[in-house]
Formats: sequence, C-alpha cells, structure tokens
Amino acid sequence: MRQRLTVIVAAILLTASPATASAQRGARLEALTAPRQALPPGCRLEPTIGVDGRQSFVAYPGVRENPWIGADIKAALVRGVVDGPALESDETGSERVARLSIGLRAAYRAVYLAADGSRIHVYAAEFDAPGWTLRAAATRLIDIPRRVITLGSTAVVVLPGKGGDCFRAVGDYIASLR
Repeated sequence: MRQRLTVIVAAILLTASPATASAQRGARLEALTAPRQALPPGCRLEPTIGVDGRQSFVAYPGVRENPWIGADIKAALVRGVVDGPALESDETGSERVARLSIGLRAAYRAVYLAADGSRIHVYAAEFDAPGWTLRAAATRLIDIPRRVITLGSTAVVVLPGKGGDCFRAVGDYIASLR
C-alpha cells in the first residue's frame, strides 16, 4: 500500500509541477492563529513564559515563539511535517533540508492547549505555487490522525492531541479562511 501511495504521490507531483501552477497566493500565515473568540473555553495558545517568568516554551523544530513564522532551516523542518511521512531515502540531513526548502516561502508553527491539558499542534508551509501543496493533500489517503487543510499555496496540518473541541475549533477556524 505504501509503495502504491508513493507512486500516486510522485505521479501527482510530476504532473502538477509548481512551475506551471498558477501563482495563487495562499492564506497569510499570520491569519492562521485562531482568535480567542473562535476557541472554546479552556482552549488557548500555549504561553511562552512560565509562571516563574522564565521562557519555558519550546516546540519542534526548536521554536520558542508561539505562534512562530519564519523562513530559515526550521521552516524546512516544519514542511517535513506538513508533507507527511518521508519516503524511504538515503539522503543526509542537509540534503533533506535542501530538498524541503525548494518552493518554500515560509512556515508557521503554533501550539494550543486544550482544557484537558492536551496539545494541538499546527504546522503550515506557504509555497511559491499551489502545486506544492499536493503532497500534503495526498496524506489524507493514509491513516495518520491529522487534519490537512489547503488554502491556495499554503498547506496546513493540525495534529489532534486528544482531539475534542479545541482541535475541532482550531481546524474549523483555519478551514474558514478558504
């Protein structure tokens, strides 16, 4: 099944080359942060400062702001999550980062805390063209608990924590940006 999915994804990516895709702009990454009024009680962005006044927040891939937007090596690593499980490869870490940087404009990362203490993780990659979102969209075909939302040239993945109202509200808000 995995090999078949790999072939399907590769075929989609080859036939929908980002170079020939329209230049439709994705959602502004800043807009991905759900406003407090869109969230249920107890659901909020995880604070970056602990009760002792010290910086306590760190999320993959080493970001300390919540939300975080950037276009450096961390952006490529965020794209790796958005794109889904890596196909088997013998590439080095630097080769992987270089590959994941192709077509990538910027990335977004946020963590929400649900009332039950579970974390909802949001990863987004903004690309040069909508065709680059196809790999993320194809991950809907495999059994990974996540919500994938495409907004023009931006692909967003919301990981559910324990699921529930906070997960649904964050995903619904982002989907409403279409």
